[in-house]
Amino acid sequence: MSSLQNGTVVGEPSDAESRTSEYFCDAAADVVFQSSDGVLFRVYRTHLESHTGGFAPAEIPTLDEVVVLSEPAEVLELLFQFTQPSRQPDVLNLEFDLLFALAEAAEKYEAYGAMSLCNMRMHYIVEQKPMEILNYALKHGYAELANKAAPITVSARPALTLAAENLTFPGALATWIKYYAQWDRLARDSLDFLVTYQHHDHYPSGSNIWTLITTQHILIRILTSDKFAARKLLKERGHSAWITSITRNDWRQPIQLSKLADAMKA
Repeated sequence: MSSLQNGTVVGEPSDAESRTSEYFCDAAADVVFQSSDGVLFRVYRTHLESHTGGFAPAEIPTLDEVVVLSEPAEVLELLFQFTQPSRQPDVLNLEFDLLFALAEAAEKYEAYGAMSLCNMRMHYIVEQKPMEILNYALKHGYAELANKAAPITVSARPALTLAAENLTFPGALATWIKYYAQWDRLARDSLDFLVTYQHHDHYPSGSNIWTLITTQHILIRILTSDKFAARKLLKERGHSAWITSITRNDWRQPIQLSKLADAMKA
């Protein structure tokens, strides 16, 4: 028994022939994979060599061995479709857990088509799972996606708990805490501008102050670093009380999370 470069185990042929994938069942295929739940996938070596970088040609076993993968059949069924000379599977309506599992498998085996589509899909659902997507982006070096997800995590509730649970990539949590501290400092500084306007009905006080800041002032800063564009947007919404704070000379845009991550690696 041996291992491939990514830690995949190569074992003896399985007797689970009756559980061969319906899509990947060509007897002429020269490589056999087995999922973690016992399903066999017969794949062509040439397809793997052409569409992935995680299976080195010299390390792909012959038919007398089976490559036992750690992913379940539902993930491999999608993943191997990206290695075929045919239309790629649609990831648009995949449940997040399956999409995430596919994305991780694509990165692990360097399935280029799947890597690209999964990354694109993450951009569209970043508001639904910002903390999980941030961890994925940092882990695999997608700076643009990380910078898109990071601001959304600031107003997540409870942000610190979610960060501790989901930012598992080494260094991700420390980077995020430093990033969060920037926004926290900005929010506290912004309280100075709220005090004068608390008597207005549309400016809540007490425990709702933080919500007001994150949903109006901070998010405006996230949406645009152009203070004049932000001023115009707030004015259109009738939030004249915020215009003073935005046009002050101390206008600051917090450092992007990806830049903080790079700085902490140095």
